[in-house]
This record gives sequence, structure tokens and C-alpha cells, in this order.
Amino acid sequence: MANVMQIPTPPNIETPNQIGSSRVSRPEKELRTLRLAVEQSCDGINIVDLDGSIIYANPASEALYGYRKGQLIGQHISVLNVDPGISQTQILPSVISRGSWSGELIQKKQDGSNFPIYLSASMVTKNNKPIGMLGIVRDITKSKLVEQALRKSEARYRMLHETLRDAYVQVAMDGRIIEFNDLYCQMLGYSPEELIGLNVQELTPKRWHAVEAAIVREQVIPRGYSDVYEKEYRRKDGTIFPVELRTILSRDFEGRAVGRWATVRDITQRKRSEKKLRQSEEKFRVAFHTTPSVMGISTLQDGRYLEINKAFETTLGYSRDEVIGRTSNELGIWTQQEQRQKLAKQLVDQGFLRDIETVLRTKSGALKTFIFSADVIMFQGVSCIMSAWLDISDRKRAEDALQQLNLTLEDQVAQRTAIAESRTRQLQSLAVELIEAEERERKRISELLHNDFQQILAAARFQLESALENLPPTPELTDVEGMLADLIYKARRLSHELSPAVLHHTGLVDALKWLCRNMREQFGLDVHITADGVEQYENMPLKMFAFRAVQELLFNVVKHAGVKSARVSVSGTQGQLTISVSDPGKGFDPLILKKPNHKGGIGLLSLRERVSYVGGSLLIESAHEAGSRFTLTIPVAGIAGGIFSSIPSLSNHRNENSLKETYGAAIRVLFADDHKVLRQGLVKIVSSQPNIKVVGEAVNGLEAVQLARQLKPDVIVMDVSMPEMDGIEATRRIKSELPVIRVIGLSMHTDGHILQLMRNAGAEAFVAKTASSAELLQAIYGK
Repeated sequence: MANVMQIPTPPNIETPNQIGSSRVSRPEKELRTLRLAVEQSCDGINIVDLDGSIIYANPASEALYGYRKGQLIGQHISVLNVDPGISQTQILPSVISRGSWSGELIQKKQDGSNFPIYLSASMVTKNNKPIGMLGIVRDITKSKLVEQALRKSEARYRMLHETLRDAYVQVAMDGRIIEFNDLYCQMLGYSPEELIGLNVQELTPKRWHAVEAAIVREQVIPRGYSDVYEKEYRRKDGTIFPVELRTILSRDFEGRAVGRWATVRDITQRKRSEKKLRQSEEKFRVAFHTTPSVMGISTLQDGRYLEINKAFETTLGYSRDEVIGRTSNELGIWTQQEQRQKLAKQLVDQGFLRDIETVLRTKSGALKTFIFSADVIMFQGVSCIMSAWLDISDRKRAEDALQQLNLTLEDQVAQRTAIAESRTRQLQSLAVELIEAEERERKRISELLHNDFQQILAAARFQLESALENLPPTPELTDVEGMLADLIYKARRLSHELSPAVLHHTGLVDALKWLCRNMREQFGLDVHITADGVEQYENMPLKMFAFRAVQELLFNVVKHAGVKSARVSVSGTQGQLTISVSDPGKGFDPLILKKPNHKGGIGLLSLRERVSYVGGSLLIESAHEAGSRFTLTIPVAGIAGGIFSSIPSLSNHRNENSLKETYGAAIRVLFADDHKVLRQGLVKIVSSQPNIKVVGEAVNGLEAVQLARQLKPDVIVMDVSMPEMDGIEATRRIKSELPVIRVIGLSMHTDGHILQLMRNAGAEAFVAKTASSAELLQAIYGK
């Protein structure tokens, strides 16, 4: 179509009456009616030729695309399309081939903005030949927005439906299940296919049918929803369980009730918890009212009592009616208001109080002592204080009486202890004297055998040999000579065993080595001795005791172990001598020594007892077929006033009076150190010494001053760094009041400044905590 089609618009649009006037022909009337409809259409109407040029656009189309009147005429249809080629590639071919095309497009306005339309296009023909296209355009922006909002709403609904923490179900008015979520299936144990079409009453125990029907009738139908209520469901396996739900009425667009929906929550666990809570509350109620302790519950805000137990009434003398609603201040129970205010603040800050001693006043005015504890709790929905008072009045009276009795007993115990210590020292002295006497007797017999008996035997042998020279060979006399020689040998050996010469002319280690060689020669026992770096210990009583003890232990190996080897290990410090004798033999159970009817082990028990007499110990370690180890610990001569160092040599004899002068009273030592582990370790080391007595322990300098005044010790071992009062100040005060007490400074610090401060304060010695125990003992002994 070469010419542009024009639809003339008359200056004045006729009214319908004018269109129907008899002056206008019928075809003209129809044409005018059509033109009026096109011009006034709400939809945009465009006509384009086969080349795509717009030859007509009604006012609605011009407004839709934002053009002024006549601006679209002559424009190519592609100016309206976001995709310029869509008219030629899709729409026009479809219209030519099928006569029409319809669908949604995104088009653009004159200002460049895009918007969605719905286009209906059809072919325009003349004489059955296509001359162009007519398109009707409708703006679908609003419908698209509605569709988008609907999709979002449906997505939110679906997400809510699938992600609800509670089960969801929708039923028709007759109770048939028509929709539900996965949780509903899981809760009941049915598959989705099994649930569809079931009536909700089939899942509900019969006793709930009438109840739920009444809820629907009285709540859901009249107002559209129910209150939250509880009922029970029956699972597929037949188990009954409680649920909580609220039912909502569903209506159609006309407001007619078409069904119900509900969110359903399984409350099995909650029911169990509620049951446990009720049981717990009942236990609490019973415990609260039956406990013998005085108990009360008061509000945290103003302290008014909400509840008390029977013990409150019987102990304090108030009836329940007199207490409830009143405060402890109004009742006048607390005797110390300052303490009460302090405890109240502490309770608010930390939420509890424990084991506070208080004095309360009863209704009669009597005072009683209690142990008070309290906790902040929730009671009846209010923050409250639960208080408990344990009446200890009788106990306090008993403690006072016991304290008075203890004062008397302490005096008696001190007297008995002094006597016991004196007896112990005497026993130790006698034990050492016994050792010396035994060894003296051994030596006397040994000398008798050596100087007399062996000499007589030797003379007899000489005379016999002289006689045999002048006589013919006589077998009997030759045998007598052999017997005399054997007797001389045995007497010599017996003399050596009774009192080995090596014991009197060498130190302990050499004597023990001789003993080991002698055990090999005499009994075939191979004894390996280790004593590297150990001093010889020349003190005779110590040598004798240790030698005889090791000799007895080795004899025990020969008699009972069933082996031909043993080991002896010697070690020692200035404080003690340690000797270990071990063998890989049969072994035994050490507990057998404790049985009263056991006949063996007398030698070991006797040795252990003798060792204890001199302040030492014997440790026995053994097991069946696992060998034995005997560890002997003996105090040595390096300790001033020690047992062995105080005993004279065998050539010197002391009477009882000289022994008492030597031993005297033990050195009384007070330790002051705030480090408990270190302090107790030092006390243990010093307490093992037989002539040292630890009389007290202080944890700070102030306590050290107080104990020094009270105990008056001979020596105070004073730590420099302590709380409340340091060791320097404590030393200064003690030396000013009690100058006869010796103070030994003790510190981890070894610099000269600390040492000088302690010496300026009056300390006689200073020992580093890193030093050996021997150095501390030397300082205590004043060496």
C-alpha cells in the first residue's frame, strides 16, 4: 500500500442521536460509529503497512507511548520495540501465515523507559490482498505487578508452610484433610498419600471428639478462630500423644466458610517437663517444710516474708501469721544490723551467701547462734531470697566447754609429751649403749679367743709336733695334729667374725667391702658393693651398728633367697646414712611379717626395732619370685647432738649422768613461711632429726611475732617475703623483745642487699631456699 491510509476525523463528533439521523446513510453511520469506537478506545490501536511504517495511531496509543498527536505517524514500528527486529522476524511472518499473532512484549516509550504490553495483531486486507497489520496494545504493567506480588506472596506462603517449626494442617468443613506440611506427616507417622482424604477425627481419640466439636461450634464459627487449646492425637502405630493447637476458619472470596486450618505442636516433652517440675516442686515443698533448719522466703525488693517452714516457728517462736507479710527488721530478728546490711549487699552482688555465723533474737528475746546461707531465687514469679539458718547454739556451748577442757588437756599433754620425749631420748641412749656393750663383749671374747685359746692350742700343737719327731710314725697322733690345726683355724675365724680387726682400724666403707669379700669366701655369695664418693664414717658406734645390720641382711640372703649374688649400695649426706641390700632371689610378701602367728622373719623385725631405737628406719620391699630390697636409714655423726656422734669410742665409758648432759633437751624450732608446700617440706626434713623439735608454723610475719612470744623457740627459720608483715620487720621485732632467740633468714633471693637487711634486723644466719637441707641443718645447729 503506497499511500498512507487516512481515517478522517470530523471537527465535531456526532452524538448517537446524530448518527441515527435520517440525513446520514447507513454505511456512513457504521463508519462513523467505528471511528468513534477506535478514537475513544482505552487500548492503543495502531495500523502499520507491510513495510512496518505506522500509518495510524489512536489517542490511547499515543498517550501510552508518550507521543503527541500525530508524532507516531510515519515512524517505523521498531521504535516501539525493545527488540527492534521482533516485528519483522516473529510478528509479521506469523500474521501473514496464520492471519494473527498475540502475546506479551516489552516495549519502550518515547522517554526510553520500558513497560510490558499485551499485543493482538491481525492482517488488514483489501480485495483479499494483505495491505498491512492492525495491532491492539494493552498496558499490562499493573497486572504484571499484581502477578509478581502474587508470586512473592505464594513463595512466602510456601516457605512458611515448609519451614514452620510446628505442624500445619488444613481440613474441609467436614474434617477431611486437604493440605499439610512435612512435620505433620512426621508427627503422625503417615505418608502424604495416606493422610490425604483422612478425616481428622480418625486421628483423634474418641474422648476428644465432643470437646473439639464444641470449640469449633462456640469459637471458630462465630469469631473465625479458637483459643489455643490442648488435645491428643493418635499416631499410625497407635501411640497417643498430647498436642497444642489453634484453629482458624478459612473463607472463600464471597466470605463463605469453606474449611479450617491449624498449627499443631507436639507437647509431649513439655508435658514431661511439667510433670517433672510438679514433682520437683513437691519435693521442694516437702524438703522446705520438713527440714530441721530454719527457712524463709522473702522478696528481694523489700524483704517481706512470703513463706516460712515449721522450724522457723518452733525455733524462733513466731507463728506463720505473725511472720508472713512482715520483714525481719519489723520482727527484730537480727541482732547485728551492720552485718545484715553488709550481707544484703553481698547477696545482691553475687546472688548467694554461704556459711555465715550470725546471732538471731527469738520472740522471747533469747539469743541463738546460727550458720546462715541464702540464695536469690524466683518464687511465684517474683525475685526472692531463700534463707536458711542452721541452729548451732548447742554446738557452740559444747565447743566452749571443749575449749576449756582442751586448755586443761593441753597442759597435761605438754607434761606427758615432755616425759615421753625424755623417755625416748633415754631409750635411744640405752639402745646405743647396748650396741656398744654388745660389741665390747664381742671384742672381749674375740681377744680371749685370740690371746688365750688360740695361744694354748698353738702351744699344744708345737709340743705334739716335738713329740712326734722322737716317736715312730703313729697315725692316731698325726690325726690329732690335724684336728688341732683345724681347731686353730676355726678359732681364728670365729675371733674375726666376732670382732673383725678391720672394723677398728678402717672406716665404714672399707669394713663393708671386707664383709662382702668374707661372704664370698665363707658362703660363696658374690656381693657387689657401690659406695662411690661416700665418706668413711669413722664414728665407732655408727660403724658397728651399720656393719652388723648389713652383715645380718646378707646372712638373710644366704639363708632364704636361694641365690648366689647380692648388691650393697651405700650413700649418705651430712644428715643421714642410707644402705641398701638387694637380691634377685625368691622374695616374700612383707605383709606376712605383721601376722602374729608367723614364726619367720624374727631377725628382720628385731633389726627394724633396733633401727627405730636409734632414730632410723628399715624399709622392706619384696614380692614372690621378684627378689627383695632392704633400705636402712641411720642418722649420722654430722648432726650436732646426734645419737651416734654423742657416743664415745669403745675405750671410753660413760655413765647415765654424762649421757644426759650430752643429749640435753631438743632444739625447739619455729618455721615462718607463707608457701605451705615448701614450709611443710622443710618441717618434714627437720622433724626427722631426733634432737630437733618443730614447735610451730607461721604463715606470715605477724603470726611469727605472736608465736615467738607465745612459744619462745630456740630458733626461728624466717622467710623474707611474706604477707601482712615481711620477715625483715618480724625479725627486728622478735630480736628487740626476745634477743636470745636465734633467727635464720630464708629466701629465694640471694643478693647481698637482702642478706644485709636481714643481718641488720638481727638474723644470725641466712640460707637460700635453693641450698641443700644439710646447710639448713648446719645453720640450725649453729655451725
